[in-house]
Amino acid sequence: MIISNLLKTDITTDILNDVKSLALEKAMVGIAVVNRSGAYVYANQECCRILGFATQADVLGKNWRMFLNQTEISF
Repeated sequence: MIISNLLKTDITTDILNDVKSLALEKAMVGIAVVNRSGAYVYANQECCRILGFATQADVLGKNWRMFLNQTEISF
């Protein structure tokens, strides 16, 4: 009962969101999110490294297709 009530609090929700964000950012694999037009809206540091960029600002807004040659894009 106490745990159930605790999980419903805004503070706990904020903490869980912070933990999830940190886990995504510090993951040892590249993780990215693109919008419908293919532009990066999120890329963790490992993804940036894999793509050859130092910061997220260098990746965000770029289209994922620009990182592949035309023979790798099948659609």
